[in-house]
Amino acid sequence: KMGARTFSDLFKALGDICNMFSPQECWNYFHAAGYVLG
Repeated sequence: KMGARTFSDLFKALGDICNMFSPQECWNYFHAAGYVLG
């Protein structure tokens, strides 16, 4: 497997990943991982 070779490719890949999940799913993940207080 080949990974992103440039900074822009990395951010494009992250954007593609973010489009796979709803904002609520992302919030739940970060909360469960301990990145969100409260």
